[in-house]
Amino acid sequence: LDQHALQIGATYVFQLVARQAASENGPEGSSSVTIRVNTPPEGGKCTVVPASGMAMTTEFSFDCSGWEDVHKPLKFTFSVLQDGLWRSIGLPTGVEYLKAKLPKGAFTAADGSFYHRVRVTVGDYFNAEFYVEFNITVAPADLAALGGAQQVLNGSLSSLQDAGAAGNLNSFSQTFML
Repeated sequence: LDQHALQIGATYVFQLVARQAASENGPEGSSSVTIRVNTPPEGGKCTVVPASGMAMTTEFSFDCSGWEDVHKPLKFTFSVLQDGLWRSIGLPTGVEYLKAKLPKGAFTAADGSFYHRVRVTVGDYFNAEFYVEFNITVAPADLAALGGAQQVLNGSLSSLQDAGAAGNLNSFSQTFML
């Protein structure tokens, strides 16, 4: 069977019949198994506040609540599309929320604003996944208002040191990605 040949949530019966090859009337045996194809988590929603901000200064709060599935624990992966690849913001965790500062948007809208395409993937224990995608506007950082590029770099270095000292791999990964 092809990888996606079975329909999500459907029930299938597979049966195997074996008979002795040398004789049409020889002994025969059979067995069957009934399976139900796993379904991904459902019923939740994902939001981000604010919907727009400034690179490396605005802290975006992602919240994905209300997701349900019988195969727990659930896993949440937050990512942005960059250079044709989905790049994780932090590490996949069982936590349904994330706070992150993002770089300037990777895409340019018709009005000249910059935005990121964000994907939140919600998976169950057996990796059945559902994803939600949305855009958030992230304008370039105003380095003059920030005190220049050195302040941005110092802030990132400080965040890395704080996250590493606290053993917080998720924060460390978020800062490193930026």
